[in-house]
Amino acid sequence: MAVSKITLSSLIERKARLVLTVLAIGLSVSLVIAVTSGYASAEAAVVRYFNEFMGSTDIKILREPGQPGNIKEAIVDALKEDSVNFEAYDEKVHNSLIEKEIYQSRNMRQPFSKGFFMGGAIASAMTVTKGNFPGGHWSQEHDAEVEVELGKAGDMYVKADNELTFNKLDSVFLSGNATRDDAPNHVRVQTKVPREIAQTWVSMCPAQVYEIPDEQLENGAAEVDVHVTASNCVQCGAITAKGGRLTLPEGGDGPLYQET
Repeated sequence: MAVSKITLSSLIERKARLVLTVLAIGLSVSLVIAVTSGYASAEAAVVRYFNEFMGSTDIKILREPGQPGNIKEAIVDALKEDSVNFEAYDEKVHNSLIEKEIYQSRNMRQPFSKGFFMGGAIASAMTVTKGNFPGGHWSQEHDAEVEVELGKAGDMYVKADNELTFNKLDSVFLSGNATRDDAPNHVRVQTKVPREIAQTWVSMCPAQVYEIPDEQLENGAAEVDVHVTASNCVQCGAITAKGGRLTLPEGGDGPLYQET
């Protein structure tokens, strides 16, 4: 009897996985159809999909008449009265489409911890049901609190041949990013950190902003220095996920890209 129960449970689980996989494949096929039905590119189709079906709050809400301006006026009114009490602003946000749409997409990120296809299927169910199924509030880990370790993924990187693949510095140059080398540093990070953290910053940065001195790389020091070349920064924001913070660059400009 116990064996039959286990077998039945396994069968149900397999069928559930199959159904979710089919849903994910259906979503992918619909996206392909959208691309081949007149959209200029896959990117355009993806943007269209997210705008229409995922409820892109920051795009759609700003177009709602009376919504954003009405909410911002609550702050202006408070400041006119020399008050820092913004309770009226909070109330208007909670009663607006902003709160509604953020609530509907509150669990969109977490399912993808189960893999792309499973996550896509669950996220699709959440989209169709406007966040009601699966419901609740799914817990998630905070990126900055997750321990990091040195793996061997870097060994698989293709070496730059300057024809099809390029190193980070050459890529920054080819991007046309024009910044002054003596511009003030807008990247806020500790410059003496554990080796694992420093190597994470080095690996995830696409512009070689962070470097570890060669002698410390060779001697295997547990704690290393981090040299920051802020002028290389392309404002990708990755550093904010692992202990750093970006402030506004000089003049608030950011990267100045030119035609190359």
